[in-house]
Amino acid sequence: MEKIIVIFKTHLDLGFTNFARTIKECYMKEYIPNAMRTAREMRGEKERFIWTTGSWLIGQYLEEGEHPEWMEDAIRHGEIRWHALPFTTHTELMNRDLFRYGLNISRKLDERFGVKTVAAKMTDVPGHTRSMIALLENAGVKFLHIGVNPSSTRPAVPDLFRWESGNGESVIVMYNGDYGQMTEIGKSGTAVYFAHTGDNRGPQSAEEIRKVYRELHGRFPEAELVAGTLEDVAEAVEQAAKDGRVELPVVTQEIGDTWIFGTASDPGKVSKYRALLRLKEELPEEDMEKMYRHLILVPEHTWGLDEKMWLGRQLENGELEGEHRYFKKEDFLREKTTEKFRNMELSWQEQRDYVEDAVNSLSGESLARAKRAVSEYKRPLTDLTGYEKKEPGQLMEIGGYEVSVGEDGSIDTLSRDGRVLADKEHRLGSFVYEVFSQEEYDRYLSQYVITDESWAIEDDSKIGIAEAIDHYRQYRPEKTEVRTKGNELVIRMKLPEEAVRLYGGMEETELKVVFDEDKITFDFAWTGKQESRVAEAAWLGFCPADEIRWIQKMGGKIRPDDVVSGGGRRIHAVEEKVAMEHLTFRTVDAPVISLERPGLLDFTDEIPAADKGFWVNLCNNVWGTNFTMWYGEDARFRVEMELEGEK
Repeated sequence: MEKIIVIFKTHLDLGFTNFARTIKECYMKEYIPNAMRTAREMRGEKERFIWTTGSWLIGQYLEEGEHPEWMEDAIRHGEIRWHALPFTTHTELMNRDLFRYGLNISRKLDERFGVKTVAAKMTDVPGHTRSMIALLENAGVKFLHIGVNPSSTRPAVPDLFRWESGNGESVIVMYNGDYGQMTEIGKSGTAVYFAHTGDNRGPQSAEEIRKVYRELHGRFPEAELVAGTLEDVAEAVEQAAKDGRVELPVVTQEIGDTWIFGTASDPGKVSKYRALLRLKEELPEEDMEKMYRHLILVPEHTWGLDEKMWLGRQLENGELEGEHRYFKKEDFLREKTTEKFRNMELSWQEQRDYVEDAVNSLSGESLARAKRAVSEYKRPLTDLTGYEKKEPGQLMEIGGYEVSVGEDGSIDTLSRDGRVLADKEHRLGSFVYEVFSQEEYDRYLSQYVITDESWAIEDDSKIGIAEAIDHYRQYRPEKTEVRTKGNELVIRMKLPEEAVRLYGGMEETELKVVFDEDKITFDFAWTGKQESRVAEAAWLGFCPADEIRWIQKMGGKIRPDDVVSGGGRRIHAVEEKVAMEHLTFRTVDAPVISLERPGLLDFTDEIPAADKGFWVNLCNNVWGTNFTMWYGEDARFRVEMELEGEK
């Protein structure tokens, strides 16, 4: 080893260890000033301190920090360096315009300080969508480092590779099975070492930095140690590739986000967020920019407080133990009023406020449109006055279609002019509510979680759930009422009483179907959903006799059969479309889908069958931390089915 580039970095969680506003304040008032002081203190030393972070923190400090002149000085001395992305996001939850907005934070800093940023980093989230490659290249980004949470299965990709979009764009990727590891750059004699501090721990002190150097000298006495940036790593990799000293195998497949199911834990927030993103066709660009300033915080990968830290306790050995009691519904509802449970809810509300802040950044007609858009996340059940009563199993003609409804409320017959769109083996609008037991978590932990450290088990499961549920249960509606009027079909459904009484089931559910000539709209709503700590999920299935060709992520077309092993093969977040050979579906409110079957807590690594349809995940709380842990609001989910496929 001839040279080691040492990257000093802190992992930003906007939340998790504390409320997001507290975390931001800590960076503004303590961590960033400390980083600047330490860098200034070590300025004359051979082995310096250079602090790397996402562009968002730098931009925020220059706007709001107490000493922006310190920041300007540190930047000009190369002691503080941003990378091309604002922070770690769930990229599958973003559209192109919002992702570009994040990249533009770095671009504006580049223009201000006369530099060119070509490197980016994502940390913690195990994978991302291939659709971002074109956007990265168009922004001049040549190098991307991805550091995977140490508990999670790492996608089966090389440590260094060239990731291609399929349309001519590419980015060099360094992949580590931790936030950042010692990685040799082929046979170049150069390696990169990440001196990471933990979640929201702030930068190292001068003495801690000198200790890092001493330890590295002890391990690699012949190597030159150089404080560097991701830009330096990008340059070293690129030069080694030109010199033939590093091989860059080509990966063309999707990787995907194996954590993405957590984003379905707050249906209302996500529905409102998506509604505001859709306004790009209606509002002036400057108004969308105002909203993006707040909306960029929604896909940031931290969605609330750490449950084991804020609901649990710290043991004598320093480890955190979550709250393993109060899973039974009556116990939970009693304890939910206590301060620690209320703090969890306040952290989720803080995250929801990003959407409200986006709306309130507008004025005039733009404000009115935004308010209308976000109001559609729920709806009242249909007033059935004037609707004609029908029976499950009865063949009906509605809007030129032949239709029947099964006992479970799904459409089990649908045809038009001899074209069969649904039958009893290929149903549309199937509602399922399920609750999980310890057995499903044991399976998931063995399939996906690669460490038995206590924090990982806490984060990826729900220890103590056995007191409230002894085996997996799946509930389908058992009481179904059918009404029609004009081109509308209304299906009222009730879950078994047990699902509502013991768990988080909904008191009322309704599927309203509107039949137009070239499109059918499914408008599903629930009221009276119960809050529950027991792991749960609700789904709406669409399984026509057709094959999925591609799904839409960030404007790109992703083939579900072209995903790397260890990546997100079954569960995805789609921007809007699921394109089949003869049909095209558009999920309006809920982005998370599972191909072939409901697939939570079952990381099989199989390629799902393309001809078995998909299930929209309406809501789930199966994560053990970070995401929303219980949900009890009314909700609405729209799915449109166009009667033509897309190439």
